[in-house]
Amino acid sequence: MTNTFQTRKFDYEPYDSAMVYLWSLILPLIVSFILLILIGLSGNEIIENEQGNRIYAVTQETWFVVVLRLLNAGILIGLFLVYNKQKKIDGFKAIHIKTKSNWVNILCCVFLGIVSAFLLSPIINCISYWLSLTGLTVQTGIDLPLTNFGYYLLALFLIGLLPAICEELVFRGMIFNGLRKWGKWPAILFSALAFCLMHGNIPQFPYTFILGVIFGWIMWETSALWLCMIIHFLNNMVVLTTMYYEEITNTQSSLPTSLSAGDILIAIAFLIAFVLLAILVFFIIKKFGKTSKQQTINEQPLKDGKENKTSKVKFYSNNKDFWILIAGFVLAIVLTIIQT
Repeated sequence: MTNTFQTRKFDYEPYDSAMVYLWSLILPLIVSFILLILIGLSGNEIIENEQGNRIYAVTQETWFVVVLRLLNAGILIGLFLVYNKQKKIDGFKAIHIKTKSNWVNILCCVFLGIVSAFLLSPIINCISYWLSLTGLTVQTGIDLPLTNFGYYLLALFLIGLLPAICEELVFRGMIFNGLRKWGKWPAILFSALAFCLMHGNIPQFPYTFILGVIFGWIMWETSALWLCMIIHFLNNMVVLTTMYYEEITNTQSSLPTSLSAGDILIAIAFLIAFVLLAILVFFIIKKFGKTSKQQTINEQPLKDGKENKTSKVKFYSNNKDFWILIAGFVLAIVLTIIQT
């Protein structure tokens, strides 16, 4: 027992980040393939959906969507548990889940989580409209009904809370922390790109990438994974609450049929306002929110001095970790194109 404990690791490497990302893409594919085989063998009826695609009727049922979302969350949690066990990593220490923070950080993260959904939605509408002109199918809703408060609470759990916990566990907990050894901005940008491409929704790419950058920056400065979970959940909650309100008041917003110069200017103004507010929040956190313990965590990858500087500059050359991560990006892009 003692020898087993002594051989356990307490942090991730870039190789772990790359492999975890690949598995986060491959495992849902395997599960979906098995489900389709089982549904096909059951002789389920084939129907045509609103987009004109032929699908199994059961996939439109609410209970099936609930099961599928629970499975997706289970895949990410299972990946976290199994990968750490196989690699003998103390996962909960490696993701810094117990790192404490202060009220400055908490209030700043609550603010970012709420305003991000409001200020970024106009630019998403513009991108969705422009993509629809190319003939791409643009999804504007969710796969669960929001016709009553019970369904709203169900959506809040399945689409709001579960992804906030499970996705942050993998993308900021495992992938981002493994990429710390490449330096601050490579870790932030590569983990944000991985997060963005994983969603497979082209109109939301800028939105999810910006959120990924924010999550990564918060993780670097505070080392508190649960703060990223708070922002993620609040962002999801605001979006779902807005959709629920539109549903019960019969004012559902659909994809715009045209865009005026005013609409575009408003979207750009909202985007600029969000960037400026994010910069202000970043300044406040950097000035008043950091603790000595969090600073120590950030300095751990830098303790090798010259060797680390070389790896930060040339992490992309003759580095299998880098190329495995790039392979994951390519796979995510291919899957997005197929789905679209």
